[in-house]
Amino acid sequence: LGHLGQAVRRALEQTRLRAVEQEALGAQQRSEDRFRALIEHSADVIVLLDPIGTVRYASPSVTRLLGHLPEQLVERPLFDLIHPDDLKPVRSAIVRVLGRGRAGLLIEARLRHSDGTWRWCEGVPTNLLATPDVRAILVTFRDVTERREADAARAGLAAIVESSGDAIVSTAPDGTILTWNAGAERAYGYTASEVTGQPISLLVPPARADEVLNILERVGKGEHLWHFQMTWTRKDGTPRDVSLTLSPLRDATGRVSGISAIARDITTLRRAEELLRLRARQQEVAAYLGRSALAGVDFDVLSAEAVSLAARALGVDHCMVLQVHGPERMVSVQTGARSPEAAASWMISMSEADFEGCMQLYDGPVTIEDVRGNGHIEMPLLTQLGVQSGMSVPIHDARRTYGIFGAYSVQPRLYTRNDLAFLQAVATVLAACWGRRDAFTVRTDLEEITLPNGAEALPDSGSGASQWRLPPAARPARSAIRPGPVSSQ
Repeated sequence: LGHLGQAVRRALEQTRLRAVEQEALGAQQRSEDRFRALIEHSADVIVLLDPIGTVRYASPSVTRLLGHLPEQLVERPLFDLIHPDDLKPVRSAIVRVLGRGRAGLLIEARLRHSDGTWRWCEGVPTNLLATPDVRAILVTFRDVTERREADAARAGLAAIVESSGDAIVSTAPDGTILTWNAGAERAYGYTASEVTGQPISLLVPPARADEVLNILERVGKGEHLWHFQMTWTRKDGTPRDVSLTLSPLRDATGRVSGISAIARDITTLRRAEELLRLRARQQEVAAYLGRSALAGVDFDVLSAEAVSLAARALGVDHCMVLQVHGPERMVSVQTGARSPEAAASWMISMSEADFEGCMQLYDGPVTIEDVRGNGHIEMPLLTQLGVQSGMSVPIHDARRTYGIFGAYSVQPRLYTRNDLAFLQAVATVLAACWGRRDAFTVRTDLEEITLPNGAEALPDSGSGASQWRLPPAARPARSAIRPGPVSSQ
């Protein structure tokens, strides 16, 4: 009976041990199943390599990443999949892991997909050769192709921004400058370090500060502003005309987190447009004065109009018609400014030296950057008006020079050939009108000569000059009639 009891106890103990063993095996199996499920459903690829880089195991996720079945990679060198340009750094990383043990550094390399394309992968090798259940180099890697492409796109965009000739600026919603590209540095003279953290109103004239606040508010509400024109100021105080494109910058939630501003300097364009308008205005003025001269407008009236209209058309401060009166060394001046009410007439007595200088202006067109130091003529009138620069042309026709037509500015200025051509066109109109007036004066003087007995007046033929019929005996031969010389004074 005693032996029977011992046998029963041994049987019970063996049964218990088998139950414990089965439980342990079941737990191990469940653990392995969980581990296998984690590996098989992981987005990361797991491969086990022997010391020379041959694949001993590849997780199923390798198919999603590289298009290869795991069994197609087993017993193949992993290095066969690596881009030639990345092979050396990958080998070096494996060697470092073998030498130092355990985990290595993060490495990036391109691996070939089954379709022949390349995928950027990021991985970490870990030395588990000394781990009994593994005895391999564990490499985990993931696809970072989209991230690399996004990084490249951002880098390309940043390069475009930095190389752009336009000023590209980003600000916080309140207008605080966050970024400032090289184009902005070139255009406005501030470095990025000088303006970062400063308000965008730093670039705007104080009188337009309220306008900036209104713009920030509009864009902060999501509005886009295209080709909005305003004036920005350089670091040296020079104003520049700019065309702005303003856009809201949104974060991942869609909230406006900043403002993008692209500023194109249009100062040169504005000046070109203004120059075109100025040329058109000059043509209109020259044509108008020409029509007035043909219509018989009196010279004094025409010259008064000419000086005011020419001043506005040229954008100068003053225009003048000057006439020198011979031995008396007197100069009569008809002056006009941009406003018609500023027109005036002057008579000035000059010194002999000034008279000689003035006479030189009769020789041809003259452009002077500094009238006060030109050595030709110094007139009290120009000094009083603060004139610094000017140009003049003679008023002449084929017979004589009548005077000088000048344009003057209180600022230093370079005058163009077009400016001079316009001034000459107006002077030509004035010369025609002046010559007609002198001719009329000569005809009137001739008519006042005592007529021979028997002469009678004829009706006006419409030519503008009176005609007379002489008796036959008093009528001279046609060949004897010659126009008298016109005085040069």
